[in-house]
Amino acid sequence: MKSFKDSLRFSRNISSIDGMPKPAVGILTHHEDLALNNLWLDIMKSEEAFGRLSIEAGKYCYTLKEIQGTEEKLLKLLGDSNIAVHSPELRIIIDEYLSVIVEVKKYSDEASNTAHEVLGSTPEQYRLLYEDVNTFRKKRDLLVSEIEKCQDRLDRLKLKGKRTTDVLVEKERNVRQLRDLHSKLLTEAEKFHNLRIKCLQCAVEASVHNQINYYGSTTQEFSKYINQNKDGQHPMRERQYLDTVGSHLDKIRMLTIVDES
Repeated sequence: MKSFKDSLRFSRNISSIDGMPKPAVGILTHHEDLALNNLWLDIMKSEEAFGRLSIEAGKYCYTLKEIQGTEEKLLKLLGDSNIAVHSPELRIIIDEYLSVIVEVKKYSDEASNTAHEVLGSTPEQYRLLYEDVNTFRKKRDLLVSEIEKCQDRLDRLKLKGKRTTDVLVEKERNVRQLRDLHSKLLTEAEKFHNLRIKCLQCAVEASVHNQINYYGSTTQEFSKYINQNKDGQHPMRERQYLDTVGSHLDKIRMLTIVDES
């Protein structure tokens, strides 16, 4: 079973959003600028949700590991106890409990591995797609900056009464490129967002199903163990067990190191 440190790596494996696209005020229409801005906000929200889900999955895996460790520690304490050494009947109970814990460990490992697969490995396939989207965004931001620089130069040249043709041509060329790139970015970003939303929905469903399977399977194992002893199928009856434990406790109380109160 993977460690909590590895589990928290879930969220870091997810492609992080590098910030909002640069506003193109006065270059693109308000509607064009707003469409990309709103889409990017939605992408950031879905990534944040995926990150939270990944961290919770990491905590879940850590809890499974802690539970398993506690069960194994309890078994060791029982096995090493004086009562178990002098009680063959209790030894049988401990051995049966061990068989249950061994089965439960299989379910714990399976649940942990499934969580890592759903929220660790599967999202990796979207990394390259996001890198393409982010490349478009960076190119677009660069063009917006270049156009703003061109406009500043135009304003200065106009104030000085100098020729502006070359700068104007450069600006118009950049604006055409920006419109084309802006359109591509919208298309690719929307495609990426739709895939990530679908991935998020599937991850939530798979995580819930995974936990239901774990709790159902482990509960069944412990229920079989409890019912077996409850129905008297175990060679040590409840009365016999209580008498045995009581006898050992009486011997312990007789020791001078134990306070009678």
